[in-house]
Amino acid sequence: MKWLGRLWRFFQAELLVLLSAAFNRRTPLKLRALLGVALLYFFSPVDIVPDAIPLAGVLDDVVVVPALLAAVLNRLPPGVRVESEAWAARVGRHMPLILAAVSAALILWVGVLLWAVYSFVLWLAH
Repeated sequence: MKWLGRLWRFFQAELLVLLSAAFNRRTPLKLRALLGVALLYFFSPVDIVPDAIPLAGVLDDVVVVPALLAAVLNRLPPGVRVESEAWAARVGRHMPLILAAVSAALILWVGVLLWAVYSFVLWLAH
């Protein structure tokens, strides 16, 4: 199971590099578009192999999306890559705090949403 943790840390670092590169003005438009395509493909219900097909439906996402992301990483200009890696290293050190803050905000948001729905249902009942 240690290999799974190492794999996660590798992808986490690379995803932070890609996030930084996506917002860097010196990143070529073609690479930004390729990042957008990868993101859209990941969340899109339309796939090469439909997700309804067991295992094969998910397998195409597991192959296509990392291949697109690897293509972007390999084609980043050297200066952008260095800047993105430096940013990813700075942000990566604070990742537990960032995830805790995002989680707390999400829990609070869901709580407020549930309270609003509950209040609306009570209002309708009167």
